Amino acid sequence: MLTILQQITFSGRKIRRGPCATASSVLFEHTCTRRTVLRSILHAVVVAAAPVQVEHNIDRVFAVSDVHCDYTLNQDWLTELKQNQYGQNDVLLLAGDISDDLGLIRQSLSTAAEAFGRVFYVPGNHELWVRGEPQSVKNGTAQDSFQKLQLILQLCQELGIHTTPARLGNLCIVPLLSWHHSSWDKEPDIQGVPHVSALSIADYGACIWPDTGPGQGVHGSLEIAEWFDKQNKTGWQELLQQRQGCDVISLAHFLPHQALLPEKRYLFYPNLAKAAGSEPLAHRLRALQPDVNIFGHTHFSWDATIEGIRHIQAPLCGPSERRRRPRSLTFEQLTPLGPMDRSSTIPNPPGFDPVKADWLPIQIYESDAYKSRMGKAGDAADRWQVCLSG
Repeated sequence: MLTILQQITFSGRKIRRGPCATASSVLFEHTCTRRTVLRSILHAVVVAAAPVQVEHNIDRVFAVSDVHCDYTLNQDWLTELKQNQYGQNDVLLLAGDISDDLGLIRQSLSTAAEAFGRVFYVPGNHELWVRGEPQSVKNGTAQDSFQKLQLILQLCQELGIHTTPARLGNLCIVPLLSWHHSSWDKEPDIQGVPHVSALSIADYGACIWPDTGPGQGVHGSLEIAEWFDKQNKTGWQELLQQRQGCDVISLAHFLPHQALLPEKRYLFYPNLAKAAGSEPLAHRLRALQPDVNIFGHTHFSWDATIEGIRHIQAPLCGPSERRRRPRSLTFEQLTPLGPMDRSSTIPNPPGFDPVKADWLPIQIYESDAYKSRMGKAGDAADRWQVCLSG
């Protein structure tokens, strides 16, 4: 594994505050009942084969999560990427949460594919919401969240979006499907905080899991998380063999370690931890040992190395979040902040507009060929970066 030299601290890593959009207090009601459709689970199985060698020269890799294109301003942000100087040798990693609307997912992935040579993507929790009437324009033919996943993966195949491992020269990129479960939370509960329910965790009201499927339809069950993880198993041993000698980047929407989440006392809704992470994902990452893992979901910018793996979250979030708490979303260079200074009076750099999110997507990798062509000096470890791309 390469030694990662450059380290940029996110301001959110110090502040550890601010509400998280995933801890919604809205109850999403639906009139449909749980279907006893075992066939939906069988058809939703996705095989992740060993990395396919893609004939594609690679220059740079960029990453972002939680783009939430239900917001018009976020759609505009994504569209503007086409105006930036990204080339056909540049790669975008999109770590989930585009929308729950299949039409918006198609539009957003198509826009990303126009801006970058390759796009790698893993669905987040919002994509699997089945709100309102199943089999609607928003949900397609899906009657439950397993079927919604299958429709999204079929859409990605149609658009040429990578959802399974691929090798681009000496770089192996590994998307990993995952889901959260309540037993992942090992931190003691805070007395008086409401238990998780559809009133506090949006997924519990907006996702539909069949009673006859994994977890028997129970939200937060480990069995559902294990089912998602099993979709990564096909070709896994071949992948572990082929990753030797390669640079490896993985991406998954959810958290593998609770150390990647602020302590409960800093969270708007402390029990968010019960709907944020996956132990099966943590086990899979320990086996893969990527150089970098990209994650999302919690809407906090993050950069930390745990068990030899560098974990990075670079979320776009909603426009109001960027206005309200830019220090937990932007780089420290953009919002200078001392380790213990939580004052709200520290000025931002001239012209800084958090809503524009010019710091995203972040660049995390440069190939040796690109460095040579650009006349950049440095050793192999300099391939790993976190730098401003705006």
